[in-house]
This record gives sequence, structure tokens and C-alpha cells, in this order.
Amino acid sequence: MYENMVSMVARDAMKTAAAISGSGEIKMASGAIRLSIASYFPIADTRKKKITEGQPHTQRPDADNLLKAIADGCNGVVWNDDCAVYEKHVVKRWTHQQPRCEVTVEVDE
Repeated sequence: MYENMVSMVARDAMKTAAAISGSGEIKMASGAIRLSIASYFPIADTRKKKITEGQPHTQRPDADNLLKAIADGCNGVVWNDDCAVYEKHVVKRWTHQQPRCEVTVEVDE
């Protein structure tokens, strides 16, 4: 289910990038890809005094599971196949702000 949501959000992001660039369409990435993921998880009300903004999140889901879901969700949308991703960086943090996942894709052409 999360992977499907990633695909939908990735499609929207590609359309937005195309609109901003004025090109009408952004092609799928080809070449070597660097992928960075920053996931921010909400701090429960009961823990707000113990946990500060940006502290490492050391609970489930595992960072590698997040990476896999995002990489697979971007297949056929952002790139043809996630085997092109040669460098990966994942960080999980706590936040008092909106929970979110920030994904950055850089292509070496």
C-alpha cells in the first residue's frame, strides 16, 4: 500500500517538475542515480518533553524497508528500474511538524 502511495506522489511530483520547468514533460531518469531519503515521524504527545525536533528515530519502520518501498514505488515513474541507484542515503528523525518523507533524486548523466 505504501509503495502504491509513493508511485502516486512520484507521478504528481514529476508533473509538477514538468510544469515548473516549462518543458511540458519530465523524462524518467536514465543513468546513474543518487537517492536521498529523509523521513520525519511525529512525536507522540506523551513523549513531547523527552524527544526534541530532529532527534534520530530508532523505531520501526526500519530505514532499509523505507528505502525499498520508495525505490520500488519510483520504478516506472521516476526511473525505469531501481538497479540504476548506485548511492543511497536514508535518515529517520522525529518531528513536531508535519510528518513527511523528503526524497531527492540526482542523476549523473
